[in-house]
Amino acid sequence: MTEPSPGQAGEALVVVVDDEHMIVEEIVEHLCFTGIAARATFSARGALELVGRLPSLRVLVTDLRMPATDGLDLLRKLKADRGPQLGGLRVIVLTGHATPADEQAARTAGAWDFLRKPCSLVELRCAIVAALDGAPAEAVAGPSCPRDAQQEGRS
Repeated sequence: MTEPSPGQAGEALVVVVDDEHMIVEEIVEHLCFTGIAARATFSARGALELVGRLPSLRVLVTDLRMPATDGLDLLRKLKADRGPQLGGLRVIVLTGHATPADEQAARTAGAWDFLRKPCSLVELRCAIVAALDGAPAEAVAGPSCPRDAQQEGRS
């Protein structure tokens, strides 16, 4: 179900969960290439299993819309299991299908950050680095970590 990331050394700091395999693989490859140990899974169930098995896990990146159990239900389950602060786990929601109400629900359930697809790998990595450092994502924004699609040259 879940496989170690290519080039991964030691336990993962980051788990990426999305039912779109190509997206997960691209994100995990990018993170590993930039020195962040990451693992992939393709369901909320797989994410819950990894959260339970990886004591070094600090950040979970999840899609919002997934079959069976969605990202919001995953957040709620983590909050129920680990407490209001998610046991120190920081969750970043990455989704292409979100309303302002979805973002509010995710933040209420404990999301550390909320990003919309399309999101550049650089923007996502910067949000992950901020979560690993315990800083708000906006605190690391700048030329190397844009928080705005316009800065990435996307329209």
